[in-house]
Amino acid sequence: MAMSQALFVLKKAIEIDLKVILILNKIDKPAANASRTLSLVEDLFLDLGASEKQLAFPIIYIIYASGVNGQTGFKPDQLKDNLFDFLDTVVEFVPAPKVLRNNSFLNPLQILILNLKYDPYKGKMGVGKITSGFIEKNMSVQIIKENSVIKGKISAIMVFDGLGISEVEKTEAGEIVMIAGLENIGIGDTIKLNLTKLCLESE
Repeated sequence: MAMSQALFVLKKAIEIDLKVILILNKIDKPAANASRTLSLVEDLFLDLGASEKQLAFPIIYIIYASGVNGQTGFKPDQLKDNLFDFLDTVVEFVPAPKVLRNNSFLNPLQILILNLKYDPYKGKMGVGKITSGFIEKNMSVQIIKENSVIKGKISAIMVFDGLGISEVEKTEAGEIVMIAGLENIGIGDTIKLNLTKLCLESE
């Protein structure tokens, strides 16, 4: 029998021993039954072959409002008027991404473009995560496409700042950026320096 996408992803996460955080949302609804839901989730984990260690996942109870507003807590009857317990749990249990920050021959700038945005003043902008190295304004780079290489220069760098966007002069690996100045940029392109022929693959 075919699995739903969510079930398939959970099964794979258990198989490779990824950290799982259980979020029980909308516990304020009339039909909510948090204890029964938790029991069903534990049964599901066992059916998917989870170990005893994997069953000891952190549990966060949430009443979500909108934006950054909501209530969270580790017990359904002890909620706080913020999302701090949820965010602190993510920081504690989810490993930080592995990033390499210095530009060098072995560790050059690399960005995989995953989305495109358009700004009325800056033009087309590529959105992607810096996986290694750093990027700065006016830096000369190459756009690695499927069948060609195009040279260009970064005219602006934008980073996500809370719910807003800020322009910066320089940033480094681990940051999600929007970069301007590369009119021929497209989804799936790799942005890099001239130091290496390495390119990134879409997952």
